[in-house]
Amino acid sequence: MTRGRRGFTIIELLTAMVVVGILASLALLKYFDVTNEAHAAQAAGDISIVRQAAVSYYAQAEEWPPGAPTGTVPAALQPLLPTGHSFVRQRYTVEWFNAGGGASPTLVAINIHAANARLAQKLQQRFSSGGVPFVMSGTTLSYILVAPGYSM
Repeated sequence: MTRGRRGFTIIELLTAMVVVGILASLALLKYFDVTNEAHAAQAAGDISIVRQAAVSYYAQAEEWPPGAPTGTVPAALQPLLPTGHSFVRQRYTVEWFNAGGGASPTLVAINIHAANARLAQKLQQRFSSGGVPFVMSGTTLSYILVAPGYSM
């Protein structure tokens, strides 16, 4: 009397585990890609909000708000930003940078300091297609602001 085969061989089990591992790694890479894309979209929204607040401040005071440390909302912009707006996010921080300190058109920028190179790459892809004045340095994107009446 011969017995019927029950269960799987070790080769079949290992093959199934390898296939599942490959599929899981592909899904994980796609998840990280989509997550970085979402954070890049959030950063673009933050830049838009801060830019609108800065231009409003410039229209009222005829100078740019003074610079502030990375992650710190400038006091001059707080009343013009949504309540509770933060410059510290999960995957990046925002910096208001003013090299001129006032009406000087030398350099005024909104810097996004990305936590990783993949997010920085997504930021660069997002901004390079829109004709937006920006500079990339490592994992930092600097969105350049131009005073009304000046051109680049």
